[in-house]
Amino acid sequence: MKKILFGLLMIGVIGVSCKKDNSKTNNPGSKLQKVTFNVGFSKTVTAFQTNSLKINSTTPDTSLTNYIDVLYYMVFDANGNNIHTISQLSTDTAFGHYIDNLQSGTYTVVVAGGKTGLMATTQATPLSSAYIYYAVWQLGTLTSPAQFVLSDFNKDAFVGKTTVTVSTNPASQAFTLNRIVSKIVVNINDNIPAGVTTLQVQATNIADIYMVADGSTAYQNSTVLGYLPGVLTFGGAVPAAYIGQPNYQVTGLLLNNTAQAIDVEISATAGANSVADKIVNGVTFQPNKVTLLSGTLFGGSGGGGLQVTTDTVWNTPVIRTFP
Repeated sequence: MKKILFGLLMIGVIGVSCKKDNSKTNNPGSKLQKVTFNVGFSKTVTAFQTNSLKINSTTPDTSLTNYIDVLYYMVFDANGNNIHTISQLSTDTAFGHYIDNLQSGTYTVVVAGGKTGLMATTQATPLSSAYIYYAVWQLGTLTSPAQFVLSDFNKDAFVGKTTVTVSTNPASQAFTLNRIVSKIVVNINDNIPAGVTTLQVQATNIADIYMVADGSTAYQNSTVLGYLPGVLTFGGAVPAAYIGQPNYQVTGLLLNNTAQAIDVEISATAGANSVADKIVNGVTFQPNKVTLLSGTLFGGSGGGGLQVTTDTVWNTPVIRTFP
C-alpha cells in the first residue's frame, strides 16, 4: 500500500485557509465568480435536521458539530482535475459554510465529513482516484518516518456530491450530506451461559476506502503493522451482570463493500476455550441503515436460526432470514 502522508500539518494549514475566499485557478487571467456553499444533513438521517446556515454566518453550526469533527471540501474541474481540497475543523468559525472563487465552467464538488481521523487523498489526486478513509498516526522507526496510515473505517461519515455550473454571476449552493456507513447490531436471544467471558463479532470483506466519484467502496491490501485489511471485530469481555441474561447485544459501525459480500462470525469463549461459534454469510449492509442479526447462539430458547433484519432505526426495513 502506498504511504499516506496527508498529515496533521496539512489539516492545520488547509483548515486556516478555508476561512478565506479561495481563488486558486488554472487560468489566472480568467474572471472569477464567487460561489457560496452551505452544508447540511439529509432528512433521511434520523435525528438530524436539514441545516439552514445563513450566508454570512460566523458561528459554527451545532447540527453539524454534534456529529462531525472535520469537513473536506473538494473541487474538480470538467476534466476531473482537483482544483483544490480544503478542510474545516468543527472548532472553526462558519463551520459548514464555504465561499469559493471559481472560473466560469462546470465543476464536481464533493464535501465529506466525519470524526477525528477522517482524511482525504492529496490535492494532486484526480476525481477518478480520490477517496476518503480513516487513518491513525504511526510513530516512526529507523526505517520508516512517522506518518498517518490506513485504519479501520468504523466511525460515522457523511458525503455529498453535486455538479455546479459557474456563469457570470455569483451563486449560492445548498449542500446535502448523507451518511455512508452502516450500523451492525447483533442480538443474542438466549441466555449467556455461566463461564462465558467474551463475545465477539467479526465481519470480513469490510471496506476501508470510499471513492468520492461514484460512491463505490473497497479495501486496500495493506502492510501496516497491526492492521488486517477487510476485517473488523466488535465486542469483547462480557460484563458479569449479563451472565444468565438474554438479549445481549454487540454493535458497531462499518463501511459496506460494494464489490464483495460480507460475512459475519459470532463467537463466544470461556477463557481460552471456545463455547459457541456461528457464521452468517453474505449479510446485506446499506448506507444509513441498521442491520440487525438476532437469534440463538448457545442452543437455548429464543428462536432457531439467526434472523437478519435491515433497518429499525435509520431507514426502510429489508428482512432476510437464515435457516
